[in-house]
Amino acid sequence: MKNRDTQVEKKGSFLEGKRVCVCVTGSIAAVQSIKIVRELRRFGADVYVALTGEAAQFITPLSLEWASSHPILTESSGLAQHLFQFDMYVVAPATMNTINKFSLGIADNFVLSILASAWGRGEKIYFVPVMHEDLFNNPVFQENLTSLRARGGGVLVSDMESCNEGKFKIPSYETIVAQVCHFMNKRNSRVLLTAGPTRSYLDNVRYIQNASTGRLGSTLADYFYRSGIDVDVVYGPGTTTLSAWIQTYPVETADEMKAQVFKLMENNKYNAAIFAAAVLDFKPSVVISEKRHSSDAWDIHLVPTEKIIDQVHNRFVIALLIQGHFAFEKYVSIELGFSQALSTWHVLQFSSIHHGERCILDCSYETK
Repeated sequence: MKNRDTQVEKKGSFLEGKRVCVCVTGSIAAVQSIKIVRELRRFGADVYVALTGEAAQFITPLSLEWASSHPILTESSGLAQHLFQFDMYVVAPATMNTINKFSLGIADNFVLSILASAWGRGEKIYFVPVMHEDLFNNPVFQENLTSLRARGGGVLVSDMESCNEGKFKIPSYETIVAQVCHFMNKRNSRVLLTAGPTRSYLDNVRYIQNASTGRLGSTLADYFYRSGIDVDVVYGPGTTTLSAWIQTYPVETADEMKAQVFKLMENNKYNAAIFAAAVLDFKPSVVISEKRHSSDAWDIHLVPTEKIIDQVHNRFVIALLIQGHFAFEKYVSIELGFSQALSTWHVLQFSSIHHGERCILDCSYETK
C-alpha cells in the first residue's frame, strides 16, 4: 500500500525503471541529500540511500527513509548489502576522504565497499565533490580526481561550481539530477539548437525584435540533455533563463546567430539541427550609427533576412524547423507536446530519416 505522505509528483520519465543508490558521506552538505533523493524520484528513479556513520551526524536515517520510501542502508549483514546492484550510484556529497580512498581501492566502510563492488562490475558512479577550497587544491586530491576522470569506465565527477566563501559547495539538486539523467541515458549524439528571438537595431538605442520568450527552446534543450544527448544552444535575447547545465552561446541579432551556428558547425559534428528560434524575417536596410532625434518622422525600409536553415539543412541527418504560431508561449503546454512529437519523429534515435532530408515539424498550438 502506497503512503501518500512519501509520494512525489512526477516531472518526467528519464529515470523510469532505474534503481539508483544515493551514497551520503560526512559533510554538512549531507542536509541537501533529501532534496536530491526526492528529485531523483520525480524523474522516475527507485532510490535507495546508503549512509556513512559520519554522514549520520549531519542527517538522520529517518529523514532519508522518508525521502526515499525505503529503509536506509548503513551496514552489511548476512544479506551482503554491499553487493546489491543498482543502475547508478550517486555519491553526494562526496568528501575528500571518500574520493581519495575510492581512487586507491580502499574499502574500509560500508559505502566504500558498495562503491568498490559497483566499480568492479563496471556500473556507473557519479561523484559530487564538496569541500573547503584548501582541501580541493590539495595536490594528492587533485591527482586522484584527475585519475578518476581519466579512467572512465562509468565514473563521472561533477563539474565544480565556482568557489564561494572559501568552499566548493554542493550544486543545486536540480543540477545534480539533470546531470544524473544525462549520464544515465548517455548516447553518442549531439544536437545544435537555435532558440529565443533575434533583434535588429534601427539606431544605437532602438531595435525591432520578435516577441519570443525562448521557453520553447529551453524546454527542447532540457529534454535532449536529460535524454543523454549533448546539446549546444545558440540563444537570442529571450526572457527565459536557460538551465545552468545547458551549453549556451548568447547572441543578439540574426547575423550573430548565423555566424555562431556556422562557427559551431565548423568545430563540432552534429547529428541534428533544430531551429526553434524566432529569427526576424526582416531587418532595416539602413542602421543609423547614433540616436535619431525623437521629434523627426521616420520611414523605415525593411529588407528580408537570410534563412539560416536554407543554408545548413543539407549538412545534417535531420534539419528540423520548428514552426509555431504562439500568441503567448506561457499558455502553451510545450513539454507534453514536444515530448510526444519528438518520440513520433524518432529524433532521439535518428532513424528513418534520409541524409539531407529537410523535415518540418509544425507545432502550431492554439492559446487559451
